[in-house]
Amino acid sequence: MPNLLICRGAWMKFYRGVTSVDVPRGGGSFVNKHGFGAEVFNFAEYGNVRYGFVQGQLSRINVERIGASLGAATAEDVTVVWVATRPKIGGQYVVG
Repeated sequence: MPNLLICRGAWMKFYRGVTSVDVPRGGGSFVNKHGFGAEVFNFAEYGNVRYGFVQGQLSRINVERIGASLGAATAEDVTVVWVATRPKIGGQYVVG
């Protein structure tokens, strides 16, 4: 079975930063308070790597649960799927 991590974040159209037509919706108390969050740049590409932000409980994700060795700080070969709640309609949708 492949290693899979599902992350929930704010809903946006393009995830290319906050613009007049693309503001994050949902995504938690930080986004609600400040009108943005680090996920506004999710899926940005740098070289052969795509980046994304997710706030883990207490800022830590237990990587052992997604295939890392006991005591390891990182995991490899993990498929990450981002979901977000669609405004006005509701429900969780895969956004990346």
